[in-house]
Amino acid sequence: MRAIVVGIDGGGWNFLLDSALADSGRVFREVSSDSPSGDLISTVPPVTGPAWVSFATGCNPGEHGCFGFLMPAGGLTETSPINSKNISRPTFYEILEKVGKKSILINLPCSYPPRIPGVVITGLMTSGDRYIFPGGIEDEYRTLRKYRPFPDQGLMARRKTAEHLEDIRDVEERRFRCARELFESSWDFFFVLFSGLDWALHSSSGGLREASENAGIRRIVGDIGRYLNWFVENCPPDAYLLLVSDHGFTDYNRTFYPNALLRERGLLDLTERERGIEGPHRMYREYSSRSLNLGVPRPFVSLLRKSPRLMNLAFKTLELSPVQVKSKTRLVLSGDTRAACISPGMSRYGTVYLSENDGSLLGRVREELLAARDPSTGEEMVDRVWTRDEIYHGRSLGLGPHLVIRVREGCWVNNDLTFPRTTSTEREVNHGLLGIYALVANGYAGNADFGRASIEDVAPTVLANYSLPLPGWLDGRPIFRLKG
Repeated sequence: MRAIVVGIDGGGWNFLLDSALADSGRVFREVSSDSPSGDLISTVPPVTGPAWVSFATGCNPGEHGCFGFLMPAGGLTETSPINSKNISRPTFYEILEKVGKKSILINLPCSYPPRIPGVVITGLMTSGDRYIFPGGIEDEYRTLRKYRPFPDQGLMARRKTAEHLEDIRDVEERRFRCARELFESSWDFFFVLFSGLDWALHSSSGGLREASENAGIRRIVGDIGRYLNWFVENCPPDAYLLLVSDHGFTDYNRTFYPNALLRERGLLDLTERERGIEGPHRMYREYSSRSLNLGVPRPFVSLLRKSPRLMNLAFKTLELSPVQVKSKTRLVLSGDTRAACISPGMSRYGTVYLSENDGSLLGRVREELLAARDPSTGEEMVDRVWTRDEIYHGRSLGLGPHLVIRVREGCWVNNDLTFPRTTSTEREVNHGLLGIYALVANGYAGNADFGRASIEDVAPTVLANYSLPLPGWLDGRPIFRLKG
């Protein structure tokens, strides 16, 4: 029995089943009602990189070693983007390769550099300009010649939202055409991820209801539904199709900035550094270097760092961060920093790294976080702080954050280094803990408790339905076992 996995980055039933999507969401309403399905619990925090690595390995970040997009490299002041080399356990597609099963992977985050010899079109966290492997297959599959991995983030930076959403559609349509051509080749496992919904919701303003009423976002949802339908209609009789997502989205009305709190308490310090390349990975070139459109003189950036009053004024009048302006310098963590949030939270959860594994420092940082209050209401901002061994476990535990925080419901964590206040008020959407899964094609005959599952359960599900033994280090367990 072969397997097809269609991924939707950022897909959650709470949005995909919204009646306001009208006909655009029809396919997902049918899938939810007609197919075995449920919620898929993401990683903590629920961010794209570690979530898809947990999907591929069947284990938690403490075991596979990827906790966020960035990993400390010799201290808090130096970080490096994660890629497939950071994954410390074999992926299920490597296990399939060892028993002669051929995989095709399209747009799987953290699949660069490829860990298998087959057709791999790498996605988020790709380094350099090459993302189609092996080299030369564009001559055989002509649709690959027009492939684009990412939309033009400059459109969003210039607030051309409608054009940005249409550009997302163009990227995803090209991805689908490539996937459709590769689908006609020989394979045992086929994976394709559509990222458009995640990009679209991150660019939307207001809440999920406003997003569901946006004509451009509706068209993106309708496109993904059309792509899914094509795979269902063309699913071979000896294959099944599993729909999954890495996380969902939810509404938030307040933002917590842990780095602002740490700076106020003397635990985090910033210094200027000459601005160079933001990072070798496409994520940083596409999303960081092009995302800003204001030029600010270097002396002004220096003044902002030295004067909290000026920094507050800049935020109030310009609504920007000094780290987010085009300048010859940028603000980064200094060697005096003792604690910092260096990976994105983008949800109720955030991670904090310490400069040293010191019990008294950990205790102080934990107390400061728990004492954080919303200045407008006096309510606590952080409702839980865990040490890493209370959240994660496994061979790579020592690479993880020292503390994991959860803020109160309705709030999310932003890791901006230079925001001048601990909290801010804005209504927006960001990552939620619950993604989706559904067994869409070729039915089900067996015993399983469909409902809530974990993203760590997908890898053992795939392996079990190839009748392969499950490695002892897996955290997940099969969601279902097909018969026949």
